[in-house]
This record gives sequence, structure tokens and C-alpha cells, in this order.
Amino acid sequence: MSLSPTQLADLNLAIVDRHVLELRDIEAARARIADRTYGACVDCGDDIAPERLRAWPTAKRCHACQQQRERTFSHEGTPRL
Repeated sequence: MSLSPTQLADLNLAIVDRHVLELRDIEAARARIADRTYGACVDCGDDIAPERLRAWPTAKRCHACQQQRERTFSHEGTPRL
């Protein structure tokens, strides 16, 4: 199966978009480090578990708040090709 030029362009844009979002997450984490809020959940203010930060260093929410966000906003941003 080969992709059409349009599908390939869409795929390339999706990849670039993902990289841009990752860079924004890194910059946001660096800003939280600078203002000493890194490791605190942006929603509830509780500490984010160190295991979660080791697995996902740019995490901005604790596990409970992230699960709630995913349940609430699961329909948004669903990629389609």
C-alpha cells in the first residue's frame, strides 16, 4: 500500500505538528523549573509523582487530573488521515 501525495503531505504535517507540540511542552517544563512550579500539578496543585516525572518529564498534571482531562477531552484532537 502506498500513500497518495496528499496523504503523504498530511502525514508529514502531522509529524511536524507533533514535534512542535513536544518542543512547546519542553519549553513549558523549563519555564516551570525556572519559576519553581515544576512537579506541581497545574490543575490541583498537588505534587506529581516522581515516577511519573521520570517517565514523562514534561508532565504538567498528576495522574488523577490527567485521567480526568483525558476523559473530558478525549474527543478533541483525534487525528484523522
